[in-house]
Amino acid sequence: MDNLTFLKGKIEALKPADQVKLYEYVLGASVETAKSARAELEFEMLADYHDEIEFRMKNWGKIMGLHTGNWVLDRMTMGLAPGELIIIGGATSNGKTVLSMNIAANVAKQGKSVLFVTLEMTHGEAGVRFRKILGEEQYDKCGATIFFQKNDELSWHSIDGLIRKAKEEADCELVVIDHLHYFTREIQNIADELGNITKELKKNAIRHQLPIILISHTRKAPDSHTRKTGINDLRGSSYIAQDADIVLMVERNLKEFPNDIIVTLEKNRNRYGCKVGTSYHFEFRELKVIEPSRNDRFNE
Repeated sequence: MDNLTFLKGKIEALKPADQVKLYEYVLGASVETAKSARAELEFEMLADYHDEIEFRMKNWGKIMGLHTGNWVLDRMTMGLAPGELIIIGGATSNGKTVLSMNIAANVAKQGKSVLFVTLEMTHGEAGVRFRKILGEEQYDKCGATIFFQKNDELSWHSIDGLIRKAKEEADCELVVIDHLHYFTREIQNIADELGNITKELKKNAIRHQLPIILISHTRKAPDSHTRKTGINDLRGSSYIAQDADIVLMVERNLKEFPNDIIVTLEKNRNRYGCKVGTSYHFEFRELKVIEPSRNDRFNE
């Protein structure tokens, strides 16, 4: 039996969903290889980016990306800029998804299209959450600006095509993915694959010139009474620390602050704003993350 016949038999023995995943992987790898080969033969001059450099110099220290709809988060992140990979990390049930959905809803309120990729909730469940966060009036206005992926068997190799379609058909300006570790559930060598995923998502953010918010879980929830959750607690932390532009860690302390979620800035690459390590409490009420009073001070 030759190798081709052997491989064909193995592929045909796979479930249809697994065949699709294999096809997406092979196709994605081929496209990426071709792009890399072409990129090696091309170059650009620094002078080609004169206008962009001038704009960034004049606006250094200002919010240069999408507003999160929350003045505290805006100060912590300096906005969600095109080309950035933003990680929202934390333990299970600590408010990561709610925080990301509040950001997505607030961006949609600004008339921007948002792609919300959810692999754990049904779209109906996510829709109910968005409706509660937005309120009835804003929900009616934003119903056509928040999009979900249609395929529930999505693999990370097909994210690039999904974002490209959202850009072309809906002028998408923000992508939220819930969550990173869903893509690794059937993978044996998780550590290396996490590195491939975060690296590819960072490339997608740059390629499509939009920010991508990626939700990530911790290995194990630390005791909130002894120390705060940090970037090193995330699964695949070494890759996340390398590829992410912004890392926000989310945690709760139900005994001392039952109505709060605590957000800590763990990384902010090449941006002014809050110092790394700054934490802030946000009121958490009926799925809404409510900004603190402007008279409150940061823990800096």
